[in-house]
Amino acid sequence: MIRSALLLSLSLCLAPGCNGSDCNKLAGAVVTSFNLDFSRVAITKQLNGGTFTAMILEYINENVGDCAKEKKCPIPVKVVANAPVEPNTEHDLIKKGALLRVMPDMSQFQNLDKGFIKFDGLGGDIDGEFYGTFIDGSTINGDFCGGVIEVNN
Repeated sequence: MIRSALLLSLSLCLAPGCNGSDCNKLAGAVVTSFNLDFSRVAITKQLNGGTFTAMILEYINENVGDCAKEKKCPIPVKVVANAPVEPNTEHDLIKKGALLRVMPDMSQFQNLDKGFIKFDGLGGDIDGEFYGTFIDGSTINGDFCGGVIEVNN
């Protein structure tokens, strides 16, 4: 079982559409039901009037037509962690967050049964991980790294 999960994780990183970065990965049982190809990861710190409201992680697939120019690229995995979020602490996605898809075909994951995300920081270059188990028992997990972009509405 562990060997299968490791091989699945490795194959995702070597597959076309993977951004080539060793720190940005997706794995889990949902890969048999959903296309999780991505070309880059975006990490956003959302502010509203200067007040921290959420950390948003998006695995974005810019390899689809002219989506980058149109700013409507598929997002096979999006994780939202609503404030407060503390560095190096598991943030419960059931209580204060979400794990979803933003896709042209409107496909969605099952509802989460449990899930968490952890960031090693909230600004600059950071890394982290997330994990989710859906109500049907399928799982998804990911590692990420990159620079945080602050957006103030």
